[in-house]
Amino acid sequence: MTLIALVLAALPDAHAAAYYFLDAGNRGMARGGAFIAGADDLSAQYYNPAALVRLDRPQLYLNASLVNQAVRFTRSDNYGEDPDRDPDWPTATNEGPPMFIPTFGFATKLGLEDWTFAVGFYPPYAPDMEYDPNGPQRYTLTDSLLWRLNAGPSVAWQPLPWLAVGAGLEWSLVRAEQDLTISLCMDDLSDDLENRCPEDYYSHEQAEKPAEENPTQNDVGIAMKMIDPVTMNWNAGLLVLPTPWLAVGFSYQPPIRVEGKGSIAATFSEDHWLVNEPYSILDGREFQDDDITVTLKMPAIARLGVAVRPTERLEVELAGVWEGWHATEEVRISDVDLVLTHDPDNNLVDEDIVVTDDVVLPAGYRDAWSARLGGEWTFERPYSARAGLFWESSAVPPETQGVTVVDGTKLGGAAGGSARIGRRVSLDAAVLYSRILPRTITDSEIRAIEIPVNVLDVLSSPDGVPPIPINDQGAVVGNGRFEASMLMFSLGATVYFGA
Repeated sequence: MTLIALVLAALPDAHAAAYYFLDAGNRGMARGGAFIAGADDLSAQYYNPAALVRLDRPQLYLNASLVNQAVRFTRSDNYGEDPDRDPDWPTATNEGPPMFIPTFGFATKLGLEDWTFAVGFYPPYAPDMEYDPNGPQRYTLTDSLLWRLNAGPSVAWQPLPWLAVGAGLEWSLVRAEQDLTISLCMDDLSDDLENRCPEDYYSHEQAEKPAEENPTQNDVGIAMKMIDPVTMNWNAGLLVLPTPWLAVGFSYQPPIRVEGKGSIAATFSEDHWLVNEPYSILDGREFQDDDITVTLKMPAIARLGVAVRPTERLEVELAGVWEGWHATEEVRISDVDLVLTHDPDNNLVDEDIVVTDDVVLPAGYRDAWSARLGGEWTFERPYSARAGLFWESSAVPPETQGVTVVDGTKLGGAAGGSARIGRRVSLDAAVLYSRILPRTITDSEIRAIEIPVNVLDVLSSPDGVPPIPINDQGAVVGNGRFEASMLMFSLGATVYFGA
């Protein structure tokens, strides 16, 4: 595999159970996600389209949410048995701003008593991730942005007083951007100790602990972008109402295959030895391919909820969600055609390096489960209050945990409420706090991509530029302590029309 092919293989996948930190909508958030059997607004398109039958008159739904994830990662290395060579890394923190997520929709019965028709825009919630580009986490991630936007029509039908069914057609847009750093360094046969790969440096008998633990003269920044503007999917739901005080809801969304076009770019640091004297092998610092293809599979999701009404004013729901992340077996990057141009003034190198290999990235995820308990209390006046708790397992094993998706066992709570203004408007508000239980990882499989280069071989090869030997077993950069929490705010309004 060639240099940039390995770089592509190093790009971590931005999806895991933590991507769906909860679901969509204000009222569902306030109930901790327990909103499958009790959904009573347009976010039923997302949770359970069969519950749309509860919308008894035309209505317009508007909602805006802010999602922010706080992350702290304190990296811990171990170079052999000498504790003096275990760098005291600064703590890396997520500096990304809160992500703004809008949701809106419209529903009407079109004069049909047993039918409800809806159309909406309902993205799941995810945070923005941004770290210090020179921080100790940079060999895993420096910046990440992931959008998945869902929109489309839904329909619900109640053929019997105790039974409703629903289905929706989803158009999805998926956009992903990720930046990280690799180390293109000198192998252990090179005399230039300053530019040695970290593990070779520390194993050298003359090496001392370097003054700077984050040298940048070996750094190559990698930026990958992709977008899949049109991917179609569907979901379906069932609502069973055996008594006035009991409701059972179920919904299912199949896995979705994403295939997007994008670009891959490599930027060598200003002081990188490959572009400066005395080597000057490459002509320039930036190289880009604007026509790669990224293919991956996102999981199926099944939801089940049971809601009871012990009194007319109180509803309590217990719900569970399964996300089939085992389906994300790999991420494939194809149509790679990246050219690294050589320096024309370097007479010992007479041809460009062209990269065309496909890259397959094993994902290694596991299915995730969650349990949610929430409810709603309606006051005599036109006010109601909601609250909920939830627990969710991790889709990312500890040994592959990184700052790209800081996952783990999640515990959280939420609260919110509604106020009716006359007969036409309902205002909703919600706040949610979630904490990922801290992880201290000592057996990480996350390694820096270190490309060890023997400069003499490159410059003296009589047959042009030889393949650069690749080492994807560089220094471990995933050990350390991970701490994370999530805070969400949401405001919404529903405007009713008709009698």
